[in-house]
Amino acid sequence: MALKIKKLLTHLLIGSTIFIGTPVFIESYLIPDKTITRIVRAPMIKDLQYNRYLISTKSGIFANTDSFFYQKPDPLNLQKEIKKLEDKCVEITKYGWTVKSTSEYENIIGIKEVPDSKCPK
Repeated sequence: MALKIKKLLTHLLIGSTIFIGTPVFIESYLIPDKTITRIVRAPMIKDLQYNRYLISTKSGIFANTDSFFYQKPDPLNLQKEIKKLEDKCVEITKYGWTVKSTSEYENIIGIKEVPDSKCPK
């Protein structure tokens, strides 16, 4: 009897973790957030292996790739805008995670220039 209760509690714990954890997992990946940084390098060269552009900033590397969810079918127009803002302070709207071991980077979905006074040193 005690073994059955222990199994039941284990299943309930795993099930509740999956049920509660899934929305948090999805939200942390899909909900965009913003960061203020300076663009260091934004080459117009596309990484054909992953079909994306990589942008180096003072706060890390970001990707610029197409996104069905955010209705961004072609990243080229945004990349041209990013290239014009090279060496300037910007506010980046992005989503996703950075996982260096799999070469995954947060995807940029918007960018705008901000005053240099707002940029972290």
